[in-house]
Amino acid sequence: MSLALGREARRHFEQAAELASEPVLRGKLIDEAATATRLAGDLTDSLEVSAKAVELLRAAGLDRDAAQAESRAALTLQELGRVGEAAERVARAYEAVDDGTEDEAMADLAQARASIEFARGNLEEALTLTDRSLRIADGRRLGPTLVSALIIKGSTLAELGRPNEATALLRHAAELATDQGLSGEAGWALFSLADTVMAGGRYAEAHELLKERLEVARTRGDLAAERPLLAQDQAALAALGRWDDALREVAELAERGDDVWAAHACITMPPVLAARGDLAGLQELMNQIETDTGWSGFEEMKAMARATIQRVIAPGIRAP
Repeated sequence: MSLALGREARRHFEQAAELASEPVLRGKLIDEAATATRLAGDLTDSLEVSAKAVELLRAAGLDRDAAQAESRAALTLQELGRVGEAAERVARAYEAVDDGTEDEAMADLAQARASIEFARGNLEEALTLTDRSLRIADGRRLGPTLVSALIIKGSTLAELGRPNEATALLRHAAELATDQGLSGEAGWALFSLADTVMAGGRYAEAHELLKERLEVARTRGDLAAERPLLAQDQAALAALGRWDDALREVAELAERGDDVWAAHACITMPPVLAARGDLAGLQELMNQIETDTGWSGFEEMKAMARATIQRVIAPGIRAP
């Protein structure tokens, strides 16, 4: 998994699970297989493997481990644009571990729930949850959880109109992730940092931030880290007038997966297609962006995308 060879890692974990005689070990190995499957970008398959892991862990009496596996499945649902389901699933898992024990499971569940509440636009709740996660993760030196919680808090502060605090936290999170070899978390931190930088109109700076991390992800073959970076980069390229490059990255995302990153790329393209007079492309895009992801920010961007499309190809099309 450290080499981003998700499918190979899954195969080895599943083979090991078949050989394991102890239920506890078998459950943990299948849980690792689910993580490896998600790393490979096979999100739907990852949910199926996670369900098996949760069942095995509960049967082995590892309720807190099962709750952590549930939280990872919830984050996969979030990435698939099924945020409502994700929220229900992570809430149940959170309640299962919320017994006053300040351990790794609680830190994990708090940051996972914060991520989903952020996506739903519940910013104050996201802040409360990240602070709980950070208090535990920092004290116990839980590196991946600490970095993830810092990213969520930074992103939330940016949405609350506190860009300087957000930038400081996100830069620190990116540095911590890089120092610890956490490629996925480093990519996520730079995705969020680039968003904050672009909000200040610094599109070239955002592109350079993303470009460097994209090269790392591609060298490693890390599809899970590459997709959000591509989704953010095409927005920077479009703003810089590099439309061919932006459209190429959008096509690449759409061809290689159906997740929120492909949706993110599509909903930022109407201004480019409108400027080029591509009416057929705009009509196709109108059809593509109808699915509700449950991500508050995405839904606002989709409303803007529909308005742009309607302005160009109306009166024949009426945006819902």
